[in-house]
Amino acid sequence: MENATVLPLTLSGTVVRGRGKGRGAGMPTANIDVSDISVLPPYGVYASRVTVGTQVYAGVTNVGLRPTADSDPEPTVETFIIGFEGSLYGEKISAELLEYLRPTVRMNSLDEVRAQVEKDARKAVRLFGKQNPDKLRPAHACIRNDIP
Repeated sequence: MENATVLPLTLSGTVVRGRGKGRGAGMPTANIDVSDISVLPPYGVYASRVTVGTQVYAGVTNVGLRPTADSDPEPTVETFIIGFEGSLYGEKISAELLEYLRPTVRMNSLDEVRAQVEKDARKAVRLFGKQNPDKLRPAHACIRNDIP
């Protein structure tokens, strides 16, 4: 895979099963099959616009490794889709990376990761709302209000 640095960049592919650690920690993610993707951006966490069928959602997409969850050396593309409930296994989705939020870092627990993802989600909703004001309300309602 090549590296790309120009945003926005759309990553599309089939949702495959992960290890379920995100769901178990209260932050389910859609894992896009990396073999479907020919160009990956630099590893990190991105605010994203996620298309599921005809619906568009704000999201937080991690590209690369998951140092807190496991030591697997293979990169992943996993997206927390704000406001989405349901199963996407076997479905095609697109995550348009809008803005780089931060590098991926090892944290002490999945609870700490969840708290950080919630902060990232608030940033993603703000960015998404600026670009998609008509779609902000459903996404905004799913983010806890006590997170800065």
